[in-house]
Amino acid sequence: MRTSYRDIALLACCQALLLINNSGLIAMNALVGYALVENKAFATLG
Repeated sequence: MRTSYRDIALLACCQALLLINNSGLIAMNALVGYALVENKAFATLG
């Protein structure tokens, strides 16, 4: 069975969107943690 180039391009685009989404969530978690914590020194501790 041959894989079409269209399917490969679609999968590559989906993976790129997934990686962008993960980067955004990581950044957002840090900003929300910084906004919620009283002592800003503890904002990045997990």
